[in-house]
Amino acid sequence: MNMLLYLVRHGEAKTEEEDAKRGLSDHGAHEVNKIAVWLEPQAFHVHAVWHSGKERAKQTAEILAASLNVETGVVAHSGLNPNDSIFPIREAVNAIEQDLMIVGHLPFLGKLTSALIQSREQGEIARFEPGTIVCLEQGIYREWWIRWMIVPKLLPDSFVRNHLHGRVTG
Repeated sequence: MNMLLYLVRHGEAKTEEEDAKRGLSDHGAHEVNKIAVWLEPQAFHVHAVWHSGKERAKQTAEILAASLNVETGVVAHSGLNPNDSIFPIREAVNAIEQDLMIVGHLPFLGKLTSALIQSREQGEIARFEPGTIVCLEQGIYREWWIRWMIVPKLLPDSFVRNHLHGRVTG
């Protein structure tokens, strides 16, 4: 099977006034949990979940990793900050050849997606709202395309509540 790369924008963060580390807001955690509930029955397997080290990305990564089969765990990885160059990560992703999830920020994720699909950073390929996950697939000739994409607002709020009570609906 071809390599899958899951690119995730962190959930909505608290303001600096609320939290100097800017962790997930209650709404942000709820939205990421909706995605996690959707992911769980898919039984996705990834080699690792990388995040930038920023609190909101770390929390998002941990929530999502609990719904995945993760080989090596959740890891803070350098080069994933909002304005970092995408080229070292693009090279690392192309060298891994194992399914991977990256939890990061804008504009980095948008540029990385464009660079993988179009071989250039410019041009928005996917709109990464907070909590959005985009699954890219790599073909046999090392080309990339979007396999699927989901944003939290597509899933009803009841999805998480029902799952927490043992009944997944929605």
